[in-house]
Amino acid sequence: MDMTDTYEAAGNFPQYVIDPSAADPYVAVFGGRYQTWMPLRMLIERGGPKAEAALPFKGPKSLLYFAQMQHIFAFAPDNGGAVQLRDPLWSELDIESSPCPAAVAFLMDSIVEDQYEAGAMLDAIPDGHKADMLKFFPSLEACVKKHGRIFHLDLETGMLMKTRTKQRLEAKKLPLEQQLEMAIFSKDKKKMRMLRRKIQVRNNPNNPLLERDNLAREVFNYIPKKGFITMTMLARRALPPEMLDFMGNDHVKFYKLYPQYFQIFELYEATKWCVARAGVDLPQGVLRTEYSEEEILRIVAATIQRRGSMPCVRLTLYLPDGARDYIKKTYTSPYYFCLKFPKYFSLMRRSETENAELSSVVSLLAMPVEGATTHRERSAGGPAGGDED
Repeated sequence: MDMTDTYEAAGNFPQYVIDPSAADPYVAVFGGRYQTWMPLRMLIERGGPKAEAALPFKGPKSLLYFAQMQHIFAFAPDNGGAVQLRDPLWSELDIESSPCPAAVAFLMDSIVEDQYEAGAMLDAIPDGHKADMLKFFPSLEACVKKHGRIFHLDLETGMLMKTRTKQRLEAKKLPLEQQLEMAIFSKDKKKMRMLRRKIQVRNNPNNPLLERDNLAREVFNYIPKKGFITMTMLARRALPPEMLDFMGNDHVKFYKLYPQYFQIFELYEATKWCVARAGVDLPQGVLRTEYSEEEILRIVAATIQRRGSMPCVRLTLYLPDGARDYIKKTYTSPYYFCLKFPKYFSLMRRSETENAELSSVVSLLAMPVEGATTHRERSAGGPAGGDED
């Protein structure tokens, strides 16, 4: 998350830089009463003219100052605005409500492993970010603790991690059924399938569907004897949930493992997967599985032209399977493929601290010049805004 422009903006508009000390008179107005709403106009009046003069915004716009100080105040814009003094124990700041978003974003990008020794991690923060954090909080540890939606600091062990990492580690200790409830609540379909599979294996370790060959033969019975069925329709309407759970999350890979039973292919457009029994004649419009580099270049360019700039890691979601395989085997990732053609593609990293392959956004500079490939081959190869399963 690149927020380096924050400091440049602060230098260009110094009148809007937050002065934390301007909050002191308004904290005093509440007299230690937390969770109590006070109309903005009343709060400003009770704070006095000197306190109001220290605010960067005047009149109704003064609510913006309290919106920038959400580690101390809660605010509501309705009916002229209102302000509430937060309980000191409140610690639910996130990147949007943080008074020092650039510093917090830097720390977020720096935490790439499960957990770190907090002292060493905080010492490694650049001085500019440290100053930004200490401007609003008495210590770096206090700043981290206040951003409870992002970070978790264990004071006993001295370990620092992201809150979602803590939640993930804690969830692994829960019973499988409880983990499943959490996955259903968060609508995480992949985790739901994985957990249901674990529960079934635990409850019935002798289930014949645990043998992949047995599972493939059972799935084969649900494929039409003639014609084909889309993979989406097969999963949603035909196959029992138990089979889907045992197949895993990558259904394309599953069908490809058993060519003696299935034909798996893209029809008309990239990622529109269909399944037919082995030996059945395939319909017209099946996409090829092999492409030349020149063809893939035009396919990639056409995809970006149609869908707009996008992260490189998402590009493969819209390419035909044959093009994806070629890029993976030859270049390892779309990033290095696009990097080879600076005449046609621009690559911009969203953050200097993140991996280039993961953080780069690719944009189209120019469409490649047509070669000798026929129009029919280009039409068959190029994606037409394919559906995502």
